[in-house]
Amino acid sequence: MLTLFLVAALVVVLVMVYRELLAWPENFPPGPFRLPVWGSYWWLLLRDRRRIPEALRRLSADYRTSTLGLFLGPLPAVYVTDEASIRQLLSRPEFQGRQTTVLSDTRTFGRNLETNFCVKEKSVFDLASAGVSLANEPAWRRHRRFSLSQLRDLGFGRRFQPLELETAAEVSDLLDLMAGRRHDQGVVPTPSLAVHPSPPRISALQCLTRVQHQSEMSAMQSVRRPCDGAVLFPDATYRCFAAVTWSMFAGTRPGRASDRQLLLLGRRGRQNVLATDGTGNIIIQTPWLRHLSPGQFGLADFVQGHNALIDYVKQTFDEQLATYSEDHTRHFLDVCIKEMKKDAADQGLPFNIEQVIATGTDLLLPSLTVTTTALAETVRCLVLHPEVQTKVHLEIDSVVGRGRLPTLDDRPNLPYFEATIREALRRKTAVPLSVAHASTTEATLNGYTLPKGTILLPGLEAFHMNPEVWGDPENFRPERFLDETGKLLPDRTLPFGGGRRECFGKTYARNSLFLFLGGMLQSFTLQQPQSEKPLTLDGLCEYGIVTTPDSFWINAVQRPEVPRKN
Repeated sequence: MLTLFLVAALVVVLVMVYRELLAWPENFPPGPFRLPVWGSYWWLLLRDRRRIPEALRRLSADYRTSTLGLFLGPLPAVYVTDEASIRQLLSRPEFQGRQTTVLSDTRTFGRNLETNFCVKEKSVFDLASAGVSLANEPAWRRHRRFSLSQLRDLGFGRRFQPLELETAAEVSDLLDLMAGRRHDQGVVPTPSLAVHPSPPRISALQCLTRVQHQSEMSAMQSVRRPCDGAVLFPDATYRCFAAVTWSMFAGTRPGRASDRQLLLLGRRGRQNVLATDGTGNIIIQTPWLRHLSPGQFGLADFVQGHNALIDYVKQTFDEQLATYSEDHTRHFLDVCIKEMKKDAADQGLPFNIEQVIATGTDLLLPSLTVTTTALAETVRCLVLHPEVQTKVHLEIDSVVGRGRLPTLDDRPNLPYFEATIREALRRKTAVPLSVAHASTTEATLNGYTLPKGTILLPGLEAFHMNPEVWGDPENFRPERFLDETGKLLPDRTLPFGGGRRECFGKTYARNSLFLFLGGMLQSFTLQQPQSEKPLTLDGLCEYGIVTTPDSFWINAVQRPEVPRKN
């Protein structure tokens, strides 16, 4: 009798615990039921643990809904796949928050920099937010406005001749590398990384040493093979995009002696974005696991890659601070230093060294990962569709010729080339779940109730591959963006997100893709070496916050000269 009573009591307790901790919120969107510890994330792991965006797509299809509810550990989340809902998540003010997690704390050097501040005499120890991309109101609004207004003066997001000249110089360097006219990053000697003081880190994960940096640099794989002239993508482009970005941030492009350092930095950036998936992975849901096994669950790789980036930004900051003058503004860093020197109490959200470093990381990381990935995937598509590549060749020859590099002035006259870039960005969405938003208050979406703090996952990849929108989304077909006369149609794609949190480097990224690809296709026919395993459109990729292709080799075959007209 006692045993029966104990069993009954245990059942009652378990039911109460389930109802209290694991029950579905009222009027929450339909989705897989919750289990202990990782909630609905278990079902994503069962569907496709390697490709979480694909697992979400399959779950959404299983439940026959475009608005899927689930729980990532204890956190409610909503995943949407239809265009209207995605645009709501990206634009409505109550959906523009960011979750504070162990990963965002890493970007803020281990402290909650947005909310913890105090006033002592005339000093404000408010470390505000780290950068722009992961900040919340009011810091996000202030820092985004400041960064955009200052960067626009330096060519970020608009036409600016000095920046276009810097980009043209990098395009020429890349073409020289592909043609074998200069050495690659794997063989140019370079001094070892200098040791610079860094901001505080998560102490349990200080696993990246300068010795590791130096040993990896000495053993680094080359990006061009002398035997057949093949070039490694996306690795060969890390230096290009980092250098152009840095010309805005610090005034000058890094010299050739920095090539190997920037190549390593690109690989560290890749390591950072692959360390966790778009939902934040289990380290977000159960952050206490980092105390049990600091080197597991992606956090160590995330921190290691992130620390390499902030070290580089900090090194640049120290160099520019040493030569700073109030009388002459040279670049974005000078503007930031001037802002730092203002009385913090006058602003409420002071600009400080952590903010400058994080903003620099916000500029550098997408350049090393998202833009290089987009370029590499476009190259892959063109290699697999030589008929498309031929059409782009002919269009560039007829509009630009061979006597100069393509410029942004040519862009309106190259609609098929522009459509090809759009199609590549649609076909291979670099950031398939965008950067997760969070609801800042209780809200409604499509008739459902979303609690405050709900993680919001816009299914950009699902939208880009929706047959109801695109008809044949699996096919690579640039013509879908052109009308019957060959003119460009309005662009519905969202490769850089949208709304208030749209990537503020969108225009810069699109311009850079046009200029680099234009230069490459003007000079070369891109082919795969016969010695390599055949590429496929959905070839091997690694899946994280950014979906990045495995490195692959491409031959750049010099195109014959265009016959001169008599």
